Amino acid sequence: MLVELERKYGRIPPEDHDKVALMYYEFAPPMTRAAHRVNATRQINGGKTTQVDQSTSRWLRGKEVALMLKKSDMESICPGNTAEPPADAEVSFKCSHYAVAESEKKVRLEVVLCRNTKQQELVKVAYKTRDGTAHHQEDYKQAAGTLHFTPEDNAKTLEIQVYEDQKWEPAEEFYVELKVMSGPAILGKVRTATVVILDSDGPGQLAFETEEISIEPTTDSIVKSVIVKRTNGTTGEVSCNWRTEDGSAKAGADYTETNGTLCFKQGDTEAKIDLEILPKSRYERAETFRLFLEEPSGGVTFAPNTDGGSDSNILTIIILADPSRSTWEAFMSEINWDEMNIGYARYKDQFVEAIFVGGSREAQKEASYLDCVLHVWSFPWKFLFAIVPPTDFAGGWVTFFSALGMIGVLTAVIGDMANLLGCSMDMKASVVAVTLVALGTSLPDTFASVISTAHDPTADASIGNVTGSNSVNVFLGLGLPWALGAVYWEVSGATPEWMARHKEKGWDKYPHILRDHPNGAFVVIGGNLGQSVGVFCCVALCAILVLMLRRRFLGGELGGDKKLCYMCAACLVFLWCIYIGCTIVFEGGVSPYESER
Repeated sequence: MLVELERKYGRIPPEDHDKVALMYYEFAPPMTRAAHRVNATRQINGGKTTQVDQSTSRWLRGKEVALMLKKSDMESICPGNTAEPPADAEVSFKCSHYAVAESEKKVRLEVVLCRNTKQQELVKVAYKTRDGTAHHQEDYKQAAGTLHFTPEDNAKTLEIQVYEDQKWEPAEEFYVELKVMSGPAILGKVRTATVVILDSDGPGQLAFETEEISIEPTTDSIVKSVIVKRTNGTTGEVSCNWRTEDGSAKAGADYTETNGTLCFKQGDTEAKIDLEILPKSRYERAETFRLFLEEPSGGVTFAPNTDGGSDSNILTIIILADPSRSTWEAFMSEINWDEMNIGYARYKDQFVEAIFVGGSREAQKEASYLDCVLHVWSFPWKFLFAIVPPTDFAGGWVTFFSALGMIGVLTAVIGDMANLLGCSMDMKASVVAVTLVALGTSLPDTFASVISTAHDPTADASIGNVTGSNSVNVFLGLGLPWALGAVYWEVSGATPEWMARHKEKGWDKYPHILRDHPNGAFVVIGGNLGQSVGVFCCVALCAILVLMLRRRFLGGELGGDKKLCYMCAACLVFLWCIYIGCTIVFEGGVSPYESER
């Protein structure tokens, strides 16, 4: 990664935290919308903080470092106005970049003189080397001199000696600069040549001896040594980081989690990593975990044809099951008991996080008064949803169906509370739905959009948070129950219950319902839905037009001049107010409250 950054920016920031921030900015994947939404919800409720805030600050710092490096690079290339008056001849290097291997011992650079007129005067051009990442006396021999262009000369060649050493080094570069000493000539565009020195020695490639190993079960802890091979070169000292990662085998129950740095000295061809395998019971099945090699240094790379490719190297460790198990023991081993034990521990942690502000006693001591108020306000919901088990049970399916059930209960409660609120405020239920309820359910999306705006380089995630949530509400929140209702009444037919509902809901006003569906059907009266959807589409098109105009004239959907930002925000809020106002008009006013019969 550092080599790629040096190649892109020309140099690496000296501070370690700036290096980490720049690597995170360039190589870390963007935060998902789910992560932004979870973090925003927890901030609202005074819950346990996530890593999104830390990632955001690290990404922003990396962006600042990248901008500073680009700015300093441009200043070094274009320090000012370098325009010169036209002359009878121009002198420059034939190429802007040259590459040479250490083993070639020297590099030849060609300097050309382009005569624009028939002038016949002598032109003297001085050249001089300048250090870059390569240093004179270590990587090349410093050179300086003067080239004489007679009337018959159009090109000259200069040679610079390159040193070969016995240690591996990354590609380094130095520069050769020209200067016109005398004669009617000026420097052309390529007045500085970059010479890249390629190392002839090879640090090699790292790979596991095999991509998969199997370990027999044991009743005692054992240490298994894993061999890492170094091939295609052994020059210099190299290293890489290694770590273990859970699969179906769990750290602390099946093996000891560990990590470290693997070092190879000059000439070393292999090294080993020791892994501790813990005792296995008869009720456990064959399980796996992985060992990763990452972050190579010293110029070494990973073999590209292995698991993980050139980015990493992955070894899969299989802990076999006891072959002498009975049928009952084999059946019981289909359950991952280690995963169950971890799930029980995490289940307990969920309730601890729900009880304390910030998720722990330590975080509660540093919590602000606002965090405490928000925590008390949302505590019943936190404790209620802590009942949903973690994803360690049955591959996450228990969590999935439990969460769906909780969402169904919450939806029913919100519906009843909306009706009660409308009754107490003497507001129509439909007006409460498009104002207070819609505004409350959109708050997490709003905060998630704010966070993603500060973190992501584009506006995709911030806008997608809202549009994605609304799509789920429409297609899943309405589509799924309506589909189930349609199937139910199609199968049940015109039962006495359906006929009673026909009278209770006032469907008598719509005689075509009974005429077209004598055997019953799932019925939802549209009411003023068509008018509301029409207004929504109009204001949505206006909002899209605002974004398009921002991109056209301001260069982006977000950011820019503060005054224009406030104006655009006011415009969008005004569009929302238009929609609310039209909906209230279509419903015949805010009040009085009318219960849904």
